[in-house]
Amino acid sequence: VFGYSKFRSAFGRWPSFHDKESETLIDIPPDHNLSKLFQRRFQIDREIDACSPMSAKEINTTHIKNTTFGINHMEGGWPKDISYLDQDQTVRYRKKAEREESYIPTMNNLCKSMEECIQQNNSIDIYVRYFAKEPLLEYHPEVSASVAYNLRDPSGLGRGVSCLTFHPNEGSEKIGVVHCDLDFEEILKPCYESYIWRVENPFQPEQILYPTSPMLTMQYNYKDSNLIAGGQHNGQVAFFDIRKSSKPISFTEKSISHTEPVNSLIWIQSKTGFECFTCSTDGQVLWWDMRNLNEHADQMCIDSTRNNDINIAEGGISLEYSPTVPTKFMVGTEQGNVYSCTRRAKNPGEKIGQVFSEHLGPVYLLERNFYLYKIFLTVGDYHADIWSEDFPHSALWKTPMYNSHVLHGGWSPPRPAVFFLSKADGTVDVWDLMYKQKGPEYSIKLCDERLFSLAVEEKGEFIAVGSESGDTYILQMSSEVFEPQNTEKNFFLFMTEREARREKFLSDKEKDKKVVKAQMAAAASTLFSEKEKEEISELLNQTTDIFYETIKDEKKKLTQQSPQLSKVLLHWHCNHQLSVKIVI
Repeated sequence: VFGYSKFRSAFGRWPSFHDKESETLIDIPPDHNLSKLFQRRFQIDREIDACSPMSAKEINTTHIKNTTFGINHMEGGWPKDISYLDQDQTVRYRKKAEREESYIPTMNNLCKSMEECIQQNNSIDIYVRYFAKEPLLEYHPEVSASVAYNLRDPSGLGRGVSCLTFHPNEGSEKIGVVHCDLDFEEILKPCYESYIWRVENPFQPEQILYPTSPMLTMQYNYKDSNLIAGGQHNGQVAFFDIRKSSKPISFTEKSISHTEPVNSLIWIQSKTGFECFTCSTDGQVLWWDMRNLNEHADQMCIDSTRNNDINIAEGGISLEYSPTVPTKFMVGTEQGNVYSCTRRAKNPGEKIGQVFSEHLGPVYLLERNFYLYKIFLTVGDYHADIWSEDFPHSALWKTPMYNSHVLHGGWSPPRPAVFFLSKADGTVDVWDLMYKQKGPEYSIKLCDERLFSLAVEEKGEFIAVGSESGDTYILQMSSEVFEPQNTEKNFFLFMTEREARREKFLSDKEKDKKVVKAQMAAAASTLFSEKEKEEISELLNQTTDIFYETIKDEKKKLTQQSPQLSKVLLHWHCNHQLSVKIVI
């Protein structure tokens, strides 16, 4: 409470009030025309509450202590000297463990606890999903994508992005970007740097790699992500250890390297983890070991005649290797062929096996499905194909022909029926064969330039696309693209088996037709001699002449007997064709 005081003299003169008679100042008569404009409003009752009813409740909960700890664990519990991806080593280790005396008692103890867990799982379904509807095949997902990050070429020269590779351990957080401009790069744009980016910082690369020649491809080592191998434009393979330096620690010798640019490079799943192999347009596939770069570990010539002739060899563009089949690999050439090869051949001519031919131009991408290793994807010219190793004569499934070149693509790691394509018109297509087979599920326009490269992150949520001007777009896909469906694997397997049966039926039908034609030709050649064939042709000619003479005689007789009938007969003869078949 605040009190204020003021002197009486400050209020001014004392007021004086007195009575006075009323006086009319103004008189406004009523206007009857205004009553016509009057509109009566109906009464409306509304209840208004200033605040919603609320109640206060309190409850005490028990405090939970969380602890975090880690353990060192190899895949499958294998020792360090055993590579779990090498089938021969794992089989030998199993046989050695089974011969030990403690093997049987240990297995008996483990079987008891395992049996209890199985019985518990049978009685209680611990994997049941509450409040979630099972996806149906008729459901059409609303796929969407957005550009999360944009990485530009720091050199400012606008060099095209020739290769993209995500970090094997850090996933979408780190990515390697290879820039190479094959159009007069050494004269007009003498900049050879490639970059490793931290995606969260798109303004400054985390590390710069300085090769001696522009790189076309780069791959992280699967065992040690600090080791990087890059294929250069001069044909050499450079090896980097980013812990030591941004420059290569070793090179392959020029005398034994490729004579043309290295287009593709893949690390091999080996015990040491230091082996890789490359391909080039010089027609060679070379194997390398980082411990000895003075010579290549193995060599193969991409010769379709299997004569190991380098002069007629096809140029290699893309490679494919799967650890599930460590002795096999595949090569895509610039002539549009895909060769299935093996390293366990007795002579060089036997290294090349089946040939898959469908494309009219270079095969830019060759990649196996992550779930069905016999199914692989090829990208070239104006379409993409899905193949099976069991049917090399025709692709199981083909995309429709695009109006622009398809330059790259890739499978989605978490979903077997989803793959991506990048095109020359700056568009990226998302194909989901589970819901749609005649067209892409979603398309996004990134720019008006060619998209040379594409890489998919391990979880499938992020996709990296490289353009001709040197920009790298990191796309974040919606959950409908990368979340696996319960029935997707079985559906994709059923679809491939169905198409395989169809291709087998068509190929068998074509073989039967060829056999029947060959048998008919052989039977005709053995049934009649040359003289008999001439006599049969003369007999046919004589029979034809006699037939037409008989028709002419009959016409003359009819015209003599009835002129009206002759007109009708002539009219019918002019509007119809008469065919005669003579069977011997």
